[in-house]
Amino acid sequence: VLSAFALGYALFQVPGGALGDKYGVRKVMTGIMVLWSIFTSLTGAAWNYISMLCFRFIFGAGEAGAFPNISRAAFSWIPTKERGAFQGINFSGSRLGAAFALPLVAYLIDSWGWRNIFYFF
Repeated sequence: VLSAFALGYALFQVPGGALGDKYGVRKVMTGIMVLWSIFTSLTGAAWNYISMLCFRFIFGAGEAGAFPNISRAAFSWIPTKERGAFQGINFSGSRLGAAFALPLVAYLIDSWGWRNIFYFF
């Protein structure tokens, strides 16, 4: 199941970035956020192994364009002298968020069950 997400993510990095180049970062990032939100919720609704694999693959594919488009935004919107700090804050924030959220998520899974966490997210 984890590999399904990673495969979708890896395969759609380049197409996700190309969509940002073609249609603009704001439009593509909006679509990415909508898609990954839908498939985060659908993960909790999975009824068997195959449905879970499909939902996680599409979730990964949908989220894949986020970092390429953030990099595109940095290039287009952030002054050259501030791009390193911008990217550093972005990448650190994503990793710190995951690290600090883990204990909270473990508590919520214990309290609410694993499916409800995906609906909440």
